[in-house]
Amino acid sequence: MTKPLPASAPSLATIVARLRSVVLPELEAARQSIGRLPEAVSIRADINNLPTCARPQSDVAMVEVDRGDVLVLGAGLEAASTALDLLDAYDLDVGLKTLADGTPRTVLNARPNLLTLKSAASLGSARDHLDHVMAMLVQAIDAVRGETDNQSDDVLVIEASDREDADHARLILSLARQALSAEVTLPIDVVTGTVVLMDMGILEQERLNLSKFFSGQFSSLRPFLPPFDVAGSFESQHFPDPTFAGTAPDFTQNKIDNFLVGGPPCAACAADGDCNAFGLGELYCGYCGFNCTGAERRCSSGYEQCVDGMFY
Repeated sequence: MTKPLPASAPSLATIVARLRSVVLPELEAARQSIGRLPEAVSIRADINNLPTCARPQSDVAMVEVDRGDVLVLGAGLEAASTALDLLDAYDLDVGLKTLADGTPRTVLNARPNLLTLKSAASLGSARDHLDHVMAMLVQAIDAVRGETDNQSDDVLVIEASDREDADHARLILSLARQALSAEVTLPIDVVTGTVVLMDMGILEQERLNLSKFFSGQFSSLRPFLPPFDVAGSFESQHFPDPTFAGTAPDFTQNKIDNFLVGGPPCAACAADGDCNAFGLGELYCGYCGFNCTGAERRCSSGYEQCVDGMFY
């Protein structure tokens, strides 16, 4: 049985402030240390010296840490700073006990200033860190893909079968980075999570403009929250503005539903990924269960009653 939180449990804002005072200097020191490494870095490390819990499964005892690995590590440090800045940007002054014991409705009603903008400067800092995250990941992909030495002892490797996925990831990172300052079009199918490309580069899919958020244009995030149901929880099927004030101009409630749950139900499919964006949601590609008029598989969450039969 989980022990209930005491009334003296700190607020989320207090925890964030403490993390920022302790962790941010350490992150900056680590970034400076990484920045002093030469571009042609190559470090041989004996993974048997790592703690058992951190020791990866590998056929080799010695691994090579090179530029691609260092860039990914640097991106991880920048991502941590991004998260801390985002948590500092909006009011999170609510006790952990209130969060644990209350419903979203009681929590928000008890704290009228919760999720209101507190620091536009923190948003600007988060934007800079996030820009560095994506830039370093793009550089890491290029560095790993450009290696010509023996890859058998490398930490990160892009196999021939992964090159297309690496190209797609690089494209999405580059476009998302541009979205920090302007509107871009991401070639992503929000239902399946697949990247769709054409000879010209991209097929029009979803527009994204993160500049609205990171420039502090949203004085509060509360207007974007869905309404409450009778139990005081959020009704995710009724977002008041599915575009989030133009941040995602092509988004709709139906796309949000498909993203969170999977779908659309009964859609023709060939694999689970056709029903489940980025592996989220509960729908999968089901087979005919009863009274089917065709042989095509359908997106299902169990026994789904579709126009051409029941699928499981």
